[in-house]
Amino acid sequence: MIEKNKSNINPIFILGSARNGTTWLCNTISRHEIVSSAQHKVHWGIHESQIFEHYKKWGSFENYNDFILFLNNYSCCDYFKLVNGDKKYFYKNKPIDFYEFFFELMDNYARKEHSKYWLTKLSPRFYYNKKEFKIFLNRVQKRYDNVKFISIKRNFLKVIKSYLNMEGRADQKRNKPGIKQIALLLETGRYIVHYKFIEKFIENTDGLNLNFKKFKNDNKKQIKQILNYLDLKFDKELLNQKYPSNSSISYKKNVIKLNKIEINFIKYLLFPLFKIFKFVPEGFLKLRDLAKKKKEWFYF
Repeated sequence: MIEKNKSNINPIFILGSARNGTTWLCNTISRHEIVSSAQHKVHWGIHESQIFEHYKKWGSFENYNDFILFLNNYSCCDYFKLVNGDKKYFYKNKPIDFYEFFFELMDNYARKEHSKYWLTKLSPRFYYNKKEFKIFLNRVQKRYDNVKFISIKRNFLKVIKSYLNMEGRADQKRNKPGIKQIALLLETGRYIVHYKFIEKFIENTDGLNLNFKKFKNDNKKQIKQILNYLDLKFDKELLNQKYPSNSSISYKKNVIKLNKIEINFIKYLLFPLFKIFKFVPEGFLKLRDLAKKKKEWFYF
């Protein structure tokens, strides 16, 4: 088992579903001089660490050859480079698994940056893989004394509209009959499953829960609330954004819209049903994960 972190460095985990402002929140907090994170304009600022995905793919490093294979791949990817990863350090200090590797990687980066915290998004797959999350949380709490959890939530219909217009390989397909309806089912289920877990977890851990609308309309006050939670001094630099907003609407010429029938369907039928029968959207998400199982979680 990993040893307790000997320094005063602690992690900040950002919780939230897609299109709910997690990137904006991460980029804002990371502007503080003693908070470190992996950032680059190519990733709209914060680079997602995908802790759950990497752990499930690589798991234990008991076999040294497996570890070398992982390290040779991971050290070439964006994330490792953005946090100034030291390949030689890990050759000499082999971690027991990906969790320990990631903690060491981020602790070392925070020390180099003279930071009190390092920050990352928490992989959403933890939200419905509770057994694995319990293991992860236990490892985190054994290593760190003062872990911080911050969540952000946006209005449901705003999220749906943003998701339909999100850039990516599926961007051109989401407005086609059939595909659009599947996208609505998937995002509605994701929103319900994710926030049922997040809200309960934040309450139980005395974390900080933020509202997207308030964060947008009263940014300074919300930032002060965050810094108070983190026991950090206010820095007006946090009011300035280093990276452009990851908006799914502003850059599009042909915005995908919801008609009244679609709005009423998801708002008054699909959403209430999924809230009652949560095992249905959870099943959708797990089936989708199986379909993407072979995906490499590296970005070069």
